[in-house]
Amino acid sequence: MRQHLLAVLPLLIVLASCQHTGSPGAWGYVEPSESDVSDKTGYVLIGMPSPPGLVLFYAGKVEDGHFNESIWTRATYAGMGEDGYVLFKAPAGATIAMTDIKVDGFHRYVTQKDTKIPVFTVQPGIVLYATDILTVPTKDALQLTYSRNLEAARAYMSTHHAPLAAKLQAGTFQTMRLEVN
Repeated sequence: MRQHLLAVLPLLIVLASCQHTGSPGAWGYVEPSESDVSDKTGYVLIGMPSPPGLVLFYAGKVEDGHFNESIWTRATYAGMGEDGYVLFKAPAGATIAMTDIKVDGFHRYVTQKDTKIPVFTVQPGIVLYATDILTVPTKDALQLTYSRNLEAARAYMSTHHAPLAAKLQAGTFQTMRLEVN
């Protein structure tokens, strides 16, 4: 019995880190009244008009053209966003990627079929608008397409996070394959 518990314990720890939502108290959650901008943190805004499930962003490293995520790392953000956008706070300089979209709590879509994922670096003291991501279901994966609408992103920030709206800046991102270590 003890051996079975020890064998399952690492899996339970990993699963527990993925059960949070983008709501107050969640990792990376940004309060609507938040205005804390410093050189140690930054914010990331991603447009997601219709996320099909729980969206997870993790910190990691870029090595050999891949985004490397450790299975022991806690999600930087896990949630479904609000009104078509995901906004989260992270340490300045962190390299972050959208590594998973989980539907029904179990089905992982982004990491299947060698899908290239969006990867970006958190900039200090600003709200980085990286991209809009549209998810299109295929047979057993999600196809990701990217676009930008800076004016819509500004309108979202003005309505939902007015104290941070003036800090919004368009940023860049890369797409690359995921390696999990």
